[in-house]
Amino acid sequence: MKYKQTVKWTMGLCTSPMGTRHGGLGRGFALCFLSKDYASKLVGEKSTRPPAKVTKAMLQDMTLLMGKFFLYAAILLWTMPDLLSGITYNNKGDHTSLFSCYSPGHLEGNDTIKLFLTSGDLVVHCYFLTRDRPSEIRQHLIKLFTSRGLAPTFKIMNSTYSGVFHFNLSMNIQEDAWFIIIPRETITFNTDIAPIEQWFVSISLQEGLTTYITEGTLLDLVREPILQWQLGEPISHSQFIKMIPHVKKIKIAKCPCANDVVILGIVCDHTYEGVYLGLTYSGFWDDNGTSWYNLTENICSALSEDCLDFSFVDVVLTNHHLILLTSLGLFISEDLRYPKKSLIKFSRANFCGFEREDYERAKLWYQERCLANREQFEDDFIAITFDKNKTLSQTSTCFYGLDPFIFWRPCLPKVTKKRKIVGHRIISFLIDSEQKTGIYLLKAQDKISVAVRALHNSIPQVQVKFPSFKFPNSFSLPLGMVFHPRSHFLYVYGNQVWLSTDGGNSFVVLGYMSDDPIQRTYHSFYSADIIFLSVSSTIHLSKAGLRTYTQYGKIKTTTFEIYYDHVGIGILVTLKSNTYNGVNKEPLLSTSALTSMDGNVALNTSLAPQYLTATEIIFFAYEPIGAAGKYDMDLRFSHIHLGKQLRSNSAGFAHIMKIMKHDHLVGFPTSAFTEVLKPFKIELPIDSPCLWSFIVIEKDHDPFYRIKLQLNDLGNMFLFRRSDILKTIVIPGYSSFLLIKLPDYKTALALATMPTRVPLNKTFKSNEWFIYDFSMHYDSTWSISPTICNHWIQHDDIQTSKSIVKYMDLGASYTFKIKIIPRISKGAQLFQMPHVEVFAGRPNLMEIKSLGYWDDTDSYIIEITTINRYLRQENYRPPSQLGIAIPLTDNFYNADPSKPKPRNLFPESKVTGKYKQCLNKSSRADCNCSIVEKFSYSTDFSDCREKVPRYKFPVSQYPISLNILSEDHKELKMEPPFLVTVTEVNQRGNWKIKQHVPETMMKLKKYVENKIFLPVYNPKNLNLSITGSELFHFRVVVIPGVTFCNFYDEFQIYVDDVPLPFPGRILIATTTAVLLGGIIYLAFILEIYNVQVWKPFKNMIRKKKGSIQPIRIVSED
Repeated sequence: MKYKQTVKWTMGLCTSPMGTRHGGLGRGFALCFLSKDYASKLVGEKSTRPPAKVTKAMLQDMTLLMGKFFLYAAILLWTMPDLLSGITYNNKGDHTSLFSCYSPGHLEGNDTIKLFLTSGDLVVHCYFLTRDRPSEIRQHLIKLFTSRGLAPTFKIMNSTYSGVFHFNLSMNIQEDAWFIIIPRETITFNTDIAPIEQWFVSISLQEGLTTYITEGTLLDLVREPILQWQLGEPISHSQFIKMIPHVKKIKIAKCPCANDVVILGIVCDHTYEGVYLGLTYSGFWDDNGTSWYNLTENICSALSEDCLDFSFVDVVLTNHHLILLTSLGLFISEDLRYPKKSLIKFSRANFCGFEREDYERAKLWYQERCLANREQFEDDFIAITFDKNKTLSQTSTCFYGLDPFIFWRPCLPKVTKKRKIVGHRIISFLIDSEQKTGIYLLKAQDKISVAVRALHNSIPQVQVKFPSFKFPNSFSLPLGMVFHPRSHFLYVYGNQVWLSTDGGNSFVVLGYMSDDPIQRTYHSFYSADIIFLSVSSTIHLSKAGLRTYTQYGKIKTTTFEIYYDHVGIGILVTLKSNTYNGVNKEPLLSTSALTSMDGNVALNTSLAPQYLTATEIIFFAYEPIGAAGKYDMDLRFSHIHLGKQLRSNSAGFAHIMKIMKHDHLVGFPTSAFTEVLKPFKIELPIDSPCLWSFIVIEKDHDPFYRIKLQLNDLGNMFLFRRSDILKTIVIPGYSSFLLIKLPDYKTALALATMPTRVPLNKTFKSNEWFIYDFSMHYDSTWSISPTICNHWIQHDDIQTSKSIVKYMDLGASYTFKIKIIPRISKGAQLFQMPHVEVFAGRPNLMEIKSLGYWDDTDSYIIEITTINRYLRQENYRPPSQLGIAIPLTDNFYNADPSKPKPRNLFPESKVTGKYKQCLNKSSRADCNCSIVEKFSYSTDFSDCREKVPRYKFPVSQYPISLNILSEDHKELKMEPPFLVTVTEVNQRGNWKIKQHVPETMMKLKKYVENKIFLPVYNPKNLNLSITGSELFHFRVVVIPGVTFCNFYDEFQIYVDDVPLPFPGRILIATTTAVLLGGIIYLAFILEIYNVQVWKPFKNMIRKKKGSIQPIRIVSED
């Protein structure tokens, strides 16, 4: 019996994903058998655990039993129990064991880790919570791991902080759990109320051990602004339960920096009027964590008129303000960073000319951006659009404001009377804070377009940044536009979904939802998930940047809201009276929330299979000739089908590998190349009796072919049936034929999938041709749905997760490797398309290099290197007055003798440029640049310099502050008579200094300038402006004669995002030259051929003069 248990367990381990993924697990070995016959003989009962020890006698007996059934053996290492047989995640996926952690008093025993930082120390308890084992063995498991020297490692991380802590490795376990105490000052010293990034936490059994990792979050309850306020009058549980039947809609607003902090708003019928909000800081994971408030009095106090019969419409939570849209107007809270003991107060934004009905149909547009480390150039924007055409009493139907949202401007810029913007209706308006642009989704009559205008002082300019993108006429119902948070992917949605990766300059289509438009979107920055919710409440799931999606079923309930927490868990939020605080949550993509999970995205047409090999089929999508162009998107394959599974309702399925288009193949404009994973069923003579007959193929009127039935060997003929229409005749080695029409039951008109491979006038016997049914009469005989998991993904980072978030400093690089392992080995190396495609939201800021290849096990490996660009290439030299491509300076920056010298084509550039530290060296490593030299601004170390401060064009009034460090290490502000000179080291222009020189220093300034022949500046309050591009290297020198020391310093600036210069002068000069040359050439031709150009005009003038007759006036007496 022990032998049976051993073989059963080893088979399960070797064929499991984790067993294949991680290989060795410890000491010892076990044999892995792959013969099903042998396993069935040897295995008599199920066992869930391996034997404690594999003895020598066991191995001998097993060797004797194997005999000819032994196919394969693999050495596996074993030391851990089945609890640690691979990476397990608490918050995602199926699992049997849970690694639960909690802060005392918060969410104990929950399978989602939500930790909270208070004013005291952070205390964390962790233990194993198993579903198939009693909780009494918790202490036994902890002691088991502790005796092996294993204790969890606790990692805290966000974009500005990362810390690793170790749980106590002790047998004196408190509360049957590992525990750790971390002082608050170790994580953060700050206690002021301000937006702060919610931390991610990961817990593993030991740092660097990849066997068990759990993810979660850590929230600072002391500093989160919205948590410090009492929003309104509290609503008791019994009061809120009475309100639930009257709720019509639910609206959710997430905190931009901490997505677990959520505002929940409800839209009620006329029974309950006013504003009612819920607040939770656990992402709805705490069943007792949602508090409800009545904010009706808060809103009414901000109004001067009567406050009656109004309702809640929408809510947005920005970094510093809570914004409420009601039927009485738009209300902005006071700054949340400065809490008061009284209820939170609101002020109303005044938009003239709008009524209650206008506000009820209005929409708010907000780009979720965390401004925890806010810079001076960063702002929070929000816009409101009204669903109506502008009237005379209204200045606009779209307004936007920026923090603190006191002033609201029309979205469209002001124009002069001479220049008018064509009247458009603004559907949506967003601010692109990264490119400083305003993006408009516009509708003018039946034309839909996106326009992008640059912002100057947060005001859109009249001139568009680039030509507007015009959508095709099929996109007729635009409903919104949204940026995916913390990326630069822009989506436009409605009866179609479009994606832009360049900020609105260009778009690619993502999907067609003609009969069921998309009305809302939901996003997770952590998992990159995007939910497109249609009018019928159908779920479409995609990832940020992907050009495909998966369609799931409809949401079962009518009153709901979709929510992603901070770690990307999708939740369907509903209201139920049998829960403690009235809030009920369901996993979003589950049968409890959706009507189905099949994700069928099949076309509304028939398919014609064309076999290439036994495992490769091209499916041609049939488009009726008369319907071409009308319903093409419902009849054609597109990129959304790529990577999915095409399955027959009877038997067989294939994986779609490639989508192809055919411009000249009548009836089949698109096709899908597939790899057969399970053979498809052919039609039997009982279904299509015509299979007993012989056939011959003849040419009919173009593009049809005539297929005639003939007598078989027995002298019988079996006719076509009406049910055979839209089925496919497959002839091995030749074109397939889709049956379109039956003129009579002996003849069929068909379309060929490969017209060049049609066997005309050739007879095929009954066993030489087949029929496949992929027709679409009333019900489809096939479907396209998400493919089953055919691969495992292995990542080389031991501290990874299912959703990887890496924070990179300027100029830093990160290299990682991903391995895609097939679940089913094909037995031979086959040529395939790459399995991974790399997208970049801002390619100009991130340099990505990838290398993909297959190994000997048919696994696809891709190595990706990302570099956070600091805009400095190797052997860089800045431009000169002759142009960007002609550098004339001798200074190299970021020198590397092993790399080629860019911008070295012209003779003037070839004779300049000299290495310093890298002189006579073969590589950059041989230059021996120290850290100090790499960060030095000095010209002497330009070879070593790697990074410089980056500023966007134009650099205007950049302040230059000059201080003197005295002998006692005190800084003294440099003032006159310490006059200075400022020069550009590489003799570049396009810069100027603004200064103020007192009257008392003018004489000294002029005297020094006449002596040194350089401009002299007052060092106090200097301002630098730059209108050029790329690197500027300045040297500041104190004039001689005012001190015994030679004071000088250098600084560098890299100017980026410089617009292309308008070639006005060049165009004028070129046009003038062409015109003058044309006139001279024309005069030359006329002179050579003696063409009298003026003669016809002279004759015409003479004729007119000759036709004038004198008039005689006769007077009669």
